[in-house]
Amino acid sequence: MNENVKKALELLSVPRICEILTELCQRDSESPPGNEQATDEYIEAFLKGLGIAAKREFVCKSDDGSKDRFNVMARIEGQDNSLLPYLYVGHIDVVPAGNPSAWETPAFEPVIRDGKIYGRGSCDMKGSIACMLHLLECWQKAGVVPKRPLELLFDVDEEYRNRGMRKYLETERKIYFGVVGEPTAHKIDLGHRGIMFIETSFKGRSAHASRPWLGVNAIEQATLFMNRVKEFSKVLAEREDPMLGPASLTTTVIRGGTKTNIIPESCVVETDRRLTVGETTEAAMDEIRAMIADIPGASTKLNAHLPVGWIREDHPEIDHMKNVFRAVNGEEAEVSVFTATCEAGMLSEKTGAPSVIFGPGDIAQAHQDNEFCSLESLEKAARVFFAFFAE
Repeated sequence: MNENVKKALELLSVPRICEILTELCQRDSESPPGNEQATDEYIEAFLKGLGIAAKREFVCKSDDGSKDRFNVMARIEGQDNSLLPYLYVGHIDVVPAGNPSAWETPAFEPVIRDGKIYGRGSCDMKGSIACMLHLLECWQKAGVVPKRPLELLFDVDEEYRNRGMRKYLETERKIYFGVVGEPTAHKIDLGHRGIMFIETSFKGRSAHASRPWLGVNAIEQATLFMNRVKEFSKVLAEREDPMLGPASLTTTVIRGGTKTNIIPESCVVETDRRLTVGETTEAAMDEIRAMIADIPGASTKLNAHLPVGWIREDHPEIDHMKNVFRAVNGEEAEVSVFTATCEAGMLSEKTGAPSVIFGPGDIAQAHQDNEFCSLESLEKAARVFFAFFAE
């Protein structure tokens, strides 16, 4: 580890990370409806305050049209700018805070107690972003120039339709290695299962319920499909990767019918499909199409999806991260998998660059009332970021 990186690590301050994180969490960036603008503007101003050129990439408007939703991007030049860059990805948006009465303290008024910082987004994933912003100011003070360039992507809409990442990937991107800073409890997560949100519709014919034989009951059609889903889920359970776990297909939403005495002419079933290593989105859709092939009027569509993300543990950059973790934290890193789904798979699929998932906070706290991130996790992850991206 070079001397400038050591100086930067000496400057690392957990209270300062918490100051930045407080500023981030005070800004409601719920998605939906798409309130990221104030948080975007804070990150952009922070970067410009350090003399770092920040670029906006417009994605879309908020649901009510009142706010701009844009990615913020920046690049830190390296010692050898002919090298492909590292890329850090941190999503700006958070899930809705929900019922205010379920929170011990207001969701957007962060507080520190018992070695934890509480607030919506503190774990998922503004804690990670705060660590990276603090890295930039410490690197600058210590004169750190990373070996290869470092690019930063702070994207919107990860919690809903991934429109920020999709916009970013519309342009050809050439990167060396990606780090998606999701909350992994500072474990090195090698990948995640893919996810598909599938909507299957059934069209029947309405009739008076006193003469049901005159109609075609769309809910009964949907029930046939749901029974097939349940049976097929047993087949999918056998498709299990040793690390990522099994594939799955689960019925999660059903909408149909208008009145008790009317045969329903339409019904919609939503299913959640989790993909494991070796499975593709198109093959999974073919399986759904086969289930409805003999049901008149049935159709299906894919509403959203993220591919499987995976990197081998013997990849050189995983060794690099393990070595850095040991050097800066004085202990061995735990290697695991991300139990939720994130943008690592999409990033790797579109750029061809391998990606890992690593950041502060535990995913078990994400999307929960009274969300928090421990100060210990912030420090351990920040230390890794400080050294990993520099060398």
